[in-house]
Amino acid sequence: LRCILDPNTATCIDTEGI
Repeated sequence: LRCILDPNTATCIDTEGI
């Protein structure tokens, strides 16, 4: 899956399907 680091939550969030 693909994930990006969310600067707001400081966590890696999944962007699959977006």
